[in-house]
Amino acid sequence: DYLTFAIYQWFVSLLNHYFTTNPIGKMIGLEMGFRLALPHKVVIRKPDLGILTRVNPIQIDDYDHTYQGILNICIEALSDSELSEIIRDTVTKKDEYSQGGVKEYYILSHRLEYVAFYRLGKGGIYYPIESTADGIIKSVELPGFQFRFDDLLIRPTTEQLMSDPVYQGYVAVKHQQAIIEKKLAILAKERERKLKEQALFEKERALIAKEQALCEKEQERLEKERLLNLLKQLGINPD
Repeated sequence: DYLTFAIYQWFVSLLNHYFTTNPIGKMIGLEMGFRLALPHKVVIRKPDLGILTRVNPIQIDDYDHTYQGILNICIEALSDSELSEIIRDTVTKKDEYSQGGVKEYYILSHRLEYVAFYRLGKGGIYYPIESTADGIIKSVELPGFQFRFDDLLIRPTTEQLMSDPVYQGYVAVKHQQAIIEKKLAILAKERERKLKEQALFEKERALIAKEQALCEKEQERLEKERLLNLLKQLGINPD
């Protein structure tokens, strides 16, 4: 359905931001599959989105039509038109991915009861990735990649994500830096303006002080002159 697609699209945008800031892996999709050698069979799976990191021993070439290794992360947008589709994504693929050694498996949907984020544990078993007290989920395969569970339905804009501490570490980092540099430039310009104003103020204050000193000197002269005139009027020789 469209809402699940919107959630998937928003999530992919987060991954695009992450890999722009941290180019440590690649994403594959568009029906590109990979081979899973399971205990009793071999299957080919084509996840809606697959991620392989730089530390993966098998990388992918530009013109490969399939991936020859085991993906680090598989992401599926839940198909829920029929019960069989739900079972395929939540049970069948989950078992296959865990047995095949996919480290993390994410299921996205607007139906929150089916949304899941798994991490491969001991014995090849998937365990839910525990969220923090604030509802933040963190990937192990992608260091620094994290998201707030509730945001899957809210889907904040890039501008909102840039001001959110959860996402600031990888979302539009260059743009954030440009904004900071612009703010710093404005602050520097404002500081320069204030320093100029302060210099003008100091100059004005020095001028006023000089004028005040002249006035005081003139007042002193007038007072002396007045006293001399008074003494003359009294017939007293000031000498």
